[in-house]
Parts: sequence; C-alpha cells; structure tokens
Amino acid sequence: MPEKILSVCIPTYNRADILDKTLSGLVSEPSFQSGKIEICISDNASTDNTETIVKNYTKKYSNIIYSRNTENTGIADGNFPKAAALGTGSFIKLLNDYAYFIPEELDKMIGFIEGNMKDKPLLLFPNKNLIDRNDEIIYCDSLEMFVQIASYWSTWLLATGIWREDFISMPDRDRNIEKLTWTPDLNLRTISSKKRAVIYNRQFCKLQPLKSKGGYNFFQVFGVNYLSLYDEYLATNQLSQQVYNVEKYRLFRYYLLGWYKQLVISKNDIFQFEKQKAFQTLLKNYRFKPYFYTGIISLYLRRFLKLIIAGDLFRKSRLKI
Repeated sequence: MPEKILSVCIPTYNRADILDKTLSGLVSEPSFQSGKIEICISDNASTDNTETIVKNYTKKYSNIIYSRNTENTGIADGNFPKAAALGTGSFIKLLNDYAYFIPEELDKMIGFIEGNMKDKPLLLFPNKNLIDRNDEIIYCDSLEMFVQIASYWSTWLLATGIWREDFISMPDRDRNIEKLTWTPDLNLRTISSKKRAVIYNRQFCKLQPLKSKGGYNFFQVFGVNYLSLYDEYLATNQLSQQVYNVEKYRLFRYYLLGWYKQLVISKNDIFQFEKQKAFQTLLKNYRFKPYFYTGIISLYLRRFLKLIIAGDLFRKSRLKI
C-alpha cells in the first residue's frame, strides 16, 4: 500500500443526503482509489440515517474511517478536532460535509501537499482567489503577511489543514473550542510558530445548497471572538497595530456588514444564526470607528428607500386596476 499522503476529515451532523453526494464524488477520484488518501468522518450523534449512509461506503472501501460520538458535543467546533484526530495521513485536511471536489482537483491538491512535505509550512485553502491576488500559489513569510493576505478566510473549516505531526504536538490545541474559533486559532498558532505559510489560491470545491445554516451567535463569534485572537500577537509584536486595524476594517466592510444585512435587516430565514443584540455586540470592538456607524446607517437607509419604492409601485398598480 502506498503511503497515505492526505486524510480528508469531515465533521458532520444530520446531513445524510448531502454527505452522500460528497462521499460519492470523493470515492470516484483516482487518488482515492490509489490509496494515497483516506476519508475520516466524525458523526456528531446524528439523528438521521447518516450512519447507514456512511456504512454503505465503509463496507466497500477500507480507507474510509467512521466514528460516531456517543453524544452531541453541543457545539460544532467540538466535533472538528474529533474528525481531525481520526486521520493517519501526513496531512490532515478538514472538509465541510456539504463541499465536494471539482473533478481532478483532488489530485492537484495532493501534488501541492507533496511539494511542501519537506518544509511542512502552514497550508491554507481558501477555495477562491483572494482579494487582489491572482497567483495560484501565495507565499507568506510572517504572521503579519499571512493576516494581510488570508484575512478572515482563515476562519473557514474548508480552508483549514494541518500536518499530522503538528496537530499531535500542538499544546492546548483545543483552547478556543468554546469560542467557536478553533480553526483560525489553529492557523494563527501554526504560522506564528513556523513563520511560513503557503496559500493554495484556487477553487477546488463546489458547495451544495443547504436548507439552513447556523446555530450560534454569528456576531459574537466573528465580531468579538475572532478579533480577540489577535491580542496575543499584538502583545508580542508579531502583528502591528496598523495591520490589525486594516483587518478589523476589512472584516466589517466585506463580511460582517453583509451578514448584518442578511440576518438583522432582511431577516433571511435560511440562516438560523443567533443575532440577539447584534448592534450592541459589534459595538464592543467598533464603537470608536466612524465607518461602523456609516455602514450600519447606510444599510437601514437603503432598506427604507426600497420599502418606499415598493410601496409606490404597489399604489400605482392599484390605480391601474
């Protein structure tokens, strides 16, 4: 048997049909059939037929590992390290259960991983072209450069991977599980230690549509908990205040503001995130930033204008009748 290069580790909960499609695509890849990869699934005590679906695959393939938690961890991040711990390959790649590989992209990813096995830098997989970056491979030689380029994309489970030896040896590895910032903490601690990261700046997966998504306080996790991860790197001068301020702005302008519109103003029912006191929560980190108030007010003004226009169109249609 060839050496296992890659462990694709999937935490899942109550998404049997979606997981089925993800696994179906993975097992059809030549690299899976060659034995270079294994698939590891951690089931967070699903109440649907996830176990039945997965066991249909484990009966056929010896390089699929399935583990079911005896009880739900209570939070999504609690299942992330459980999935990663199942991996025995040189590199552990986390994968959302609703993400499936574009044909031939898994082989390309394995080649990328093999090309970095000597130095074992932090590898990040944002599944897109990052802002103002067209290179398929981006090299970072410091934590500060990594923050400037990777930004909040390092929070995504799909973007995260770690060398197995680093995963095993990292002290207090799960310290931020309760804050739901396990993945960005893992990435920041790795680049802080290694001083080198390589970003795989290309799309390799497509995402299946979900009926619902959420289950945690979105604005607390990203507007407060995520930003607090940088405190220790500011204190040790690995991150400058200027770069931190830029990241803080980008997080608000390109991420939090859009979600505020979706969750608070538009009240999109697809997303089941907790959003109690969203404004007050964001205020904790943005109270002295004028762009925060300008951004929020502009969202409400646009909403107000849309309601006026919609009402005017309704009145005109009534007059025509």
